[in-house]
Amino acid sequence: MIKNFSTFLIITLTYVGMPCIADASLVASYLFKGNLNNDFSGYEMTAVDGTAGSGAPMNAFNPVNYSQTTIFDQTRDYLSITDHQGLNIDVSALTSKTNYTIIMDVKSSSIASYNKLISLDGGTTDNGVYFHNSTVTFYPLGGGTDTFSANQWIRVALTYDGSTMNLFYGDDNDFTLANTGGTNAYYTLANTIQLLKDDSATGYGENDPIDIAGIWIYDEEKSLTEFDPAENPIVSAIPEPSAMILLMLGGSFFVFYRGRIVPPRHTPQKKRFNKFYAYTL
Repeated sequence: MIKNFSTFLIITLTYVGMPCIADASLVASYLFKGNLNNDFSGYEMTAVDGTAGSGAPMNAFNPVNYSQTTIFDQTRDYLSITDHQGLNIDVSALTSKTNYTIIMDVKSSSIASYNKLISLDGGTTDNGVYFHNSTVTFYPLGGGTDTFSANQWIRVALTYDGSTMNLFYGDDNDFTLANTGGTNAYYTLANTIQLLKDDSATGYGENDPIDIAGIWIYDEEKSLTEFDPAENPIVSAIPEPSAMILLMLGGSFFVFYRGRIVPPRHTPQKKRFNKFYAYTL
């Protein structure tokens, strides 16, 4: 007599390398889910009252403009910042001020004239990372030539290992090395990083509205593949729910029915490779 077997599912758990699993060098992650909180302890972020181009103070900056949209094919939260206002991050706890990676996802309607993104020296000089001529540049060293459109989400990444600076920018189709080089004095971090707010050297005039959807700080230089938005759309300290599902179900499975083993159907997956451009000063 032949017995019928019940249908059942065996799942073999297999580790799937998810890009949103944080590594030990990620010390700060700000995802703007209705607040300015770091996913870890320390590295406090604060809103900074702005100063208009005329030198007059702006209204107090109390961030309330949190929204959600599609960024790099993912539903993401972001914060809208008005002109002449910005964010400060206390990085005094960093192990080294000359070995780090700073990543940010931003967009703006003002990318033609200088629009400041990052002041590594806390805003004490005009040096830093800007939108300019529809590219990203590190003043006064120069920047890339690949342009992008206004109101387009862009990832900007600045890496430094104590001797070589690399500035990258782009979306999930093209990611560009804007420039590399310079001297240590340009890239050594102060105890405070100032973001999205201009400095007094140009009368606070190079600062326009910007949306920001994430900031990440590592205490070491990271490689391009670790923050290219095509490979890693979001750098998260905590796995997203979808990532956890993929982690649990990312193995092989077999269906047993009436004593027969039915292998899973496999569809070959294509891997997208990006173009890369390099500009050396």
